[in-house]
Amino acid sequence: MKARWRIEDCFETAKNEFGLDHNATLSWHGWHRHVSLIMLAYAVMASVRYQENSLK
Repeated sequence: MKARWRIEDCFETAKNEFGLDHNATLSWHGWHRHVSLIMLAYAVMASVRYQENSLK
């Protein structure tokens, strides 16, 4: 159950921080590019956050 909540937390953060829910594309390709870039940005942010927390 906790893994599911962690995934939901990730998507909630992506929605709030990167505008995952602010998408008005009309095609699959546009939507796929938008979501892919948002998830890449979130992965970079999570990696940087992990590295910063491990230094403390």
